[in-house]
Amino acid sequence: MIDLIGVVALLLLLAAFAGIITERLKPMSVAYLTLNLFGSLAMVWYTWVTGAWASTAMNAVWGGMAGISLASLCLTRAHR
Repeated sequence: MIDLIGVVALLLLLAAFAGIITERLKPMSVAYLTLNLFGSLAMVWYTWVTGAWASTAMNAVWGGMAGISLASLCLTRAHR
């Protein structure tokens, strides 16, 4: 089960990356930021459980940045 969560996290992050390099997603799109947010949060859990502390920290920062950007994007759209 733990490895399945790691694989799902990896697939979410790779989907976000693939969306950018194929130009199907924009860096400040809800889809891109959501993929990064949930992918990094799942990866935080996976790396925490497996004891990969450096990766845990990097993914926590990555998820935080995605969450802040997503919240900012949603608030901006709400005020239009």
